[in-house]
Amino acid sequence: MTAHEYLCRIKDFDATLTNLRDEIDSLYERASGVSSPALAADRVQTSGSLESPQERILPKIDRDIRRYEAEYNRYLRLRKKIVDQINRMPDWRHVRILYLTYVKGWHSYEIADEMNYVPEHVRRLRKQALDEFESRYLLQNVTPDM
Repeated sequence: MTAHEYLCRIKDFDATLTNLRDEIDSLYERASGVSSPALAADRVQTSGSLESPQERILPKIDRDIRRYEAEYNRYLRLRKKIVDQINRMPDWRHVRILYLTYVKGWHSYEIADEMNYVPEHVRRLRKQALDEFESRYLLQNVTPDM
């Protein structure tokens, strides 16, 4: 795993959490009757079950909330670990660029504006920072997993 791939795990978690939140919101809408076409289709079906469509959705909501909480806790641990690793880098410019890129999600031109550099210089410094990060944390038997 490269330093870039490792640091991008924050974004991967963010996407996973967003998708889970969307799924939970969708289930809540279905359970509350806001999405009436979906519930109407459920009512037309005749099954031997006496459960309402809302009662069938509740276990799914509970499962997704528990999954969301577990993923969120993993995300927080990974984010803290990555931020701690970034903060231990010796060059403050590398710290700032890696933090703004991978934790805050900023682009080169935004970082350049913030640091009064040109975007090309930010990209060069980011490359140097990634190489240093990789040699410090990923190539010295320090496992990137939590």
